[in-house]
Amino acid sequence: MSTETEFPRKPKVSLSGAEERLRLALSAGRMGIWELVVEENALVLSPELQAILDIKQDRFDRSIAAFLKRVYPEDRRGVLKSLARAIRQATDPELEFRFLTQGQSPGWLLARGRLYRDANGRPARLVGVGIDVTAQKRAELEVLRLNAELERRVAERTAQLQATNKELEAFCYSVSHDLRAPLRSIRGFTEVLLEHYQSQLDARGQEFLRRACESSNHMDELIESLLKLSRVGRSDLSRRVVDLSDLATNIAEELQSSDRSRAVKFKIEPGLCVKGDEHLLRIALENLMRNAWKFTSKRDQAQIEFGFAGPPNNGWFVRDNGAGFDPAYTDRLFGVFQRLHSSTEFTGTGVGLATVQRIISRHGGRVWATGAVDRGATFYFSLPSDETN
Repeated sequence: MSTETEFPRKPKVSLSGAEERLRLALSAGRMGIWELVVEENALVLSPELQAILDIKQDRFDRSIAAFLKRVYPEDRRGVLKSLARAIRQATDPELEFRFLTQGQSPGWLLARGRLYRDANGRPARLVGVGIDVTAQKRAELEVLRLNAELERRVAERTAQLQATNKELEAFCYSVSHDLRAPLRSIRGFTEVLLEHYQSQLDARGQEFLRRACESSNHMDELIESLLKLSRVGRSDLSRRVVDLSDLATNIAEELQSSDRSRAVKFKIEPGLCVKGDEHLLRIALENLMRNAWKFTSKRDQAQIEFGFAGPPNNGWFVRDNGAGFDPAYTDRLFGVFQRLHSSTEFTGTGVGLATVQRIISRHGGRVWATGAVDRGATFYFSLPSDETN
């Protein structure tokens, strides 16, 4: 003899996952009631649930086997296990499974139930609701499919870009390397002309040759800069803890030794360390500090500072009180051969900052700058948090 049990009230909780699908399905009105009588092993389905599962009422004998014919074959074992576990462990069942549809892809049913016991405390029946969540499930699967497709396209595009970058780096290296031989010949012949035939040329001819020599020297510097840039992209990273403060101190000493006539005040914050490739990080820091050294050359009291900035910048920086730059052209700073000052004002190849950006990007970080004309500049770079020591 069975005994009726009232459904206990449950506290309100936020909807998520299956509960959200349940809410959506209830709002759509596609649901029905089911009851499994344990002793009789009989399954009773409401007309609404039979309609969802496309079960003919006059052909349904209330057997589990007849019900399973409408369940997707690969899900039948899981449905039986869930019902058996609910009875054996005296728990409330909850399961999602696919069901067969006429000429369409399988539908999805969310089944939730409550276990009721008889007077002796034995499982007597499972009563629950079945909700058609096909629309919601198909939407979820479509989102997953679209995400997988997007990830595939991103992976393909990334591989294409990486291959293109490698080809460009190889091309840059090859062209730069092959250009040096004829350039050296041109420079050599012009130097011979100046040395041995200078007396046979008038002042204008001599000036032309000097300009040719200067141009060939400048081109050699450009080629060397391009070779260095290509090597940055081709070399493997060897990561370890690097003392940036120590590197900055050594670079400052080298700069001061290169021109004793200049009185530049260096301020270097001690103990700044990161995890990265020491060789490449030295190149990046050297380019930034040489940049500051160059653009403070017209200052009587030049200052160059290296340190770490907190919010909002959160990055290492090299700051100077030199010529600065127009903020309107900030986006051009890190391009190859991009110069914001004429070569007559300040010498250079226009590759140094591009090299800095390439190195920091290879470490997964970013580089940026702030400045104003004749008011100095600050170049920042940051690395991922796991690179910081």
